[in-house]
Amino acid sequence: MELLLPEYRRSLPPGLILPDKGQSTEQYLKENFRRPDRPYEDILGYGAFMVALIVWDAIESGSGRVSYMPTYEDVDNCNKAGYGMNREYLRVNYSDPAQRRNYLGHTRLNVAMGFCPDEFVPTRPWLLARFRWMAEHALDPTTDLERQNITAILDWGRARRLISHHAIVRSVLGGTTTEVGRIFGVEKLDAKKQLTYRDVYRFGARVIRENDGPVTAQTLNRQYADVFDETPVAIIRAFFGPSLLTFWLEFDYVSASAVSRQQLTTLGVRRAIATGEPELTSDQANHLSRQRRFFSAEPIYHHFKTIEAFNHAVAQEYVVYEQLRNELVTAGVSDELVRLSCRKFEATSAFLGKLKINRQALVLLSTQSTDARLVLSHIREGFDLEDDQNFKIQHRRLASAMRHLGLTYAERTFVYERIPYINVDEMLGEQ
Repeated sequence: MELLLPEYRRSLPPGLILPDKGQSTEQYLKENFRRPDRPYEDILGYGAFMVALIVWDAIESGSGRVSYMPTYEDVDNCNKAGYGMNREYLRVNYSDPAQRRNYLGHTRLNVAMGFCPDEFVPTRPWLLARFRWMAEHALDPTTDLERQNITAILDWGRARRLISHHAIVRSVLGGTTTEVGRIFGVEKLDAKKQLTYRDVYRFGARVIRENDGPVTAQTLNRQYADVFDETPVAIIRAFFGPSLLTFWLEFDYVSASAVSRQQLTTLGVRRAIATGEPELTSDQANHLSRQRRFFSAEPIYHHFKTIEAFNHAVAQEYVVYEQLRNELVTAGVSDELVRLSCRKFEATSAFLGKLKINRQALVLLSTQSTDARLVLSHIREGFDLEDDQNFKIQHRRLASAMRHLGLTYAERTFVYERIPYINVDEMLGEQ
């Protein structure tokens, strides 16, 4: 019986037992498999020896090899070492007579050991049994995976050749992976149920956390295919409109989307408000672009021809912000609250007018009272998106604080509009 650490044992198919490592094992290999004249049943033992050699090498070399399924190269290496058949003899003499074209010797050997080579199409019962074994003995998504979703589970199993590739899995299971989700306790968000903005915001925060920023539409649909009943991009667009840029801007990120001249100017002003630096260099733009925090210099040059022209456009609107800031600070609004209230700044009469109309509410929220500080903390940081129970507690406390401050319905609406990662109508409806 082999003695393997769990991280190696769980990457092997169930029931595949490896021989002990040692001189006697290598001698047995040389004596029994030097010439390719063994019956098929013995070849299964030969396969286990090959797997053992692969695992031993992975342990000793720290190669990081994930799949221990023997490859053609592994077959050749054994043959060159003096104990094993060459791939041609394996193909000619040990292919499945009933499926010779698809189950050549090497493939048939791997399937017999419990691996899933590319040509192998399992039955539905076989596949579900394999997933149940993985869930019980090999994989805990909550501790073993960065992303707790069905796609990540399929990626893990496929990388080790313990299951077939994604397309075959979905085809065998009738086009759905719902049963896989049940086995591992990873359920989809059902679009037929009433999805909320909070669900979509929570999803966006998860994507950013797991990828250090936003991803492309193609990656989003592939990597998170099993989160919703519809594609993630379709869900996001249903809530935030056709451009993914609108969604990622909610998290202060940009995406690889087309951007207009006015959008660039507005984003430039918002960056200036957040940093206090109105001017941007080409190098800074490119650096921020690599962090997905701003667009690169390329679209800036496309729309403005020069970085100076871009900075000039930003400066003109930044002056509008400074005038508003001076007016509000003079009235008693804290500088931090002005800046936070202008995270979605637009140099429009509608935006400017809303802040001026709610000046007294902003002054009240700039005091040092317990209620004002609580409201300000939510404007600054938002709510807990992960824990629904904590979210409800936070919301109740916020609503209570705004009532204690004597804010009107219109002023409470204005406050909700300043808080990140929420939808105002949903929040007002939950009061």
